[in-house]
Amino acid sequence: MAMPRTITRGLETVGLYSNRLMAESLAAKIRAESHNLESLHLLPPLGLPFVPQTSFALSASAIRIILNDVVLHQRRCVVELGSGISTLYLSKILSERANSHLITVDHDADWLARIGEMLRRIGSAAVVQLVHAPLEPVADSAGARWYCQAAIERALLGPFVDSVIVDGPKARGPDDAETRRPALAAVAPYLNSEGAVVFLDDVKRGGERRIYERWSADFDLERVPDAEFCGLGILVPRGRPLKFKIV
Repeated sequence: MAMPRTITRGLETVGLYSNRLMAESLAAKIRAESHNLESLHLLPPLGLPFVPQTSFALSASAIRIILNDVVLHQRRCVVELGSGISTLYLSKILSERANSHLITVDHDADWLARIGEMLRRIGSAAVVQLVHAPLEPVADSAGARWYCQAAIERALLGPFVDSVIVDGPKARGPDDAETRRPALAAVAPYLNSEGAVVFLDDVKRGGERRIYERWSADFDLERVPDAEFCGLGILVPRGRPLKFKIV
């Protein structure tokens, strides 16, 4: 028995739509990989034989975008939650700018010590303040843990913050999927009122995506979608867009 024409057309439509989605998804993946490879070549040399990285590290694309923003928007005070190879690149850029510094927060004292040694080897330790902030339970969350708030407050008593990069702590399971949620409330009182930028990594994951959307609503921030292709969310004060397209 022949299949009804209406069903045939429906299957053809579904097939075409599915193929288009697959094509768009493939194009997006190719763009992300291409940008990441290009970024690896464009990032400044660190002068180190080897820098250990994990799957939680910021991608080359994300680091390139953040460095673009620091340079083009003349960020002077940068706060980084979660240390790693990005700390080294940021320190190199900021060491070339007068009156600039980086505050890097991490819960792992041994890892911070290793980062400190690499900063000294590349000659940019002077612009970086490494802050050890052990993880503490978040009051309204069953499994989430956040950096010691007292340690963060002590570190931020100084000039206004121009840029915040949230790449920690690591979310490891469903109970702590939104473990980074307290970050913006913790640093908001110290943000430059003239216009600061907030970067949140891993916005392709469910927990970070919810945080990204919630911060936008709760803090009246505008989402800049330019870097979402590589998993980096960008938030700026509503009505105060970035001066330059930084991708």
